[in-house]
Amino acid sequence: MARGKTLRIGSPEHTDVKIEVMTLFARAGDLEMCKLLRKTQKTPALSQRQSHAIACVQQQFCRPMTLPGGCPAGMRNEGPEGCAPIRSCTAAGSDAQAAACEAGEASCCAPALLMLEIADAQAGMPTPESLATRRTLARIGCDAGHAELCLEASALGVGTAAARRERACALGHVESCRPLAPNP
Repeated sequence: MARGKTLRIGSPEHTDVKIEVMTLFARAGDLEMCKLLRKTQKTPALSQRQSHAIACVQQQFCRPMTLPGGCPAGMRNEGPEGCAPIRSCTAAGSDAQAAACEAGEASCCAPALLMLEIADAQAGMPTPESLATRRTLARIGCDAGHAELCLEASALGVGTAAARRERACALGHVESCRPLAPNP
């Protein structure tokens, strides 16, 4: 990792180190790396060798779970994080994103949640109104079939943790399907 800090960001050598690090994390079970690998794969400056290296890591560690019924309408399953919206949210700003989510545009639920989380973190503590809005957005997103928002809903106290985890698993979220580690 130290050698990556000495390289120019975006250089082929830096990208090699980035791919190497993501590979190590993916191999260790960090499924968030699968998202980063997909984003990195879209980088126009990748060499053929780098594209191949990413494809190999994705084949080994980032395959989506097979869903007999597929994802709900408007969702797709590209990796171990399960079903997620096909489209990107086009609404700008957290209020517009929240309104779009509440109006049924599931692609706006996660960005609205993230914006509210950031605002809460900057304020130092979430307000009861903000928490209520975040719970609503997470529930709507989960109900629409966005697997990761089921876990967010659970973390925010929407429904039971077991039910939300089961829903996320049914939507292809690989980590949610694994048995919970016993508490020490």
